[in-house]
Amino acid sequence: MEKASLRRRDFVLASLASAGTLVCTGLGMSSASAGQAPRERGSSHEEFAAHVGTRFRFVSEGGRPVDMKLIETKELPVSSREHARHVRRKPFSVEFRADAPVDLPQETYVVRHRQMGTFKLFVVPVGPEPGRYEAIFS
Repeated sequence: MEKASLRRRDFVLASLASAGTLVCTGLGMSSASAGQAPRERGSSHEEFAAHVGTRFRFVSEGGRPVDMKLIETKELPVSSREHARHVRRKPFSVEFRADAPVDLPQETYVVRHRQMGTFKLFVVPVGPEPGRYEAIFS
């Protein structure tokens, strides 16, 4: 029997990817505005990659809006062959940087973008400097 070896980084990525699946599969990305029913949209690496360098507005429940720039999208490895057979899309991450240093909590935010519309996104702070946030899709 082959012993499975899992590095901490791979474990964390796989765990976050699983959490991202729970958040992102039901979020129904939409271009909804007041009075419109949300329409289902796929969330793909290509869709986000087309908007690197553009601004997104993040709004928390009862919070003030925070504008962030999408600074990077990155395709992620699938953790195992077994898992690869069951994935519906290739995992990827998106990273945002706030226009001003801000310390937002790990949370699900309503996100607005001029072309991508309005959708919910679970983001976590990353790195030692405030104002950098990441979301993982699997």
